Amino acid sequence: MGYNGRGVAMAVRLGAVAAGCLARPGQALAFPISPSPAIPGHCARQPVPHAAMLDHRVMDAPGAEPGHDCPPC
Repeated sequence: MGYNGRGVAMAVRLGAVAAGCLARPGQALAFPISPSPAIPGHCARQPVPHAAMLDHRVMDAPGAEPGHDCPPC
């Protein structure tokens, strides 16, 4: 469960609610259950940093800068 910084209070409260639900089956849950919304840009969480690292790796390569006198490794 992701409590986003409010873990202790929310976990204690949800634990009490869950225990109540287990003790009395059929009772409605006091917390609303809803689907998680999609996170915008989540699909770019891996390709963007990888592309940036590759770009910096190319920029840091010997001979990548104009006037660089070192031979490539």
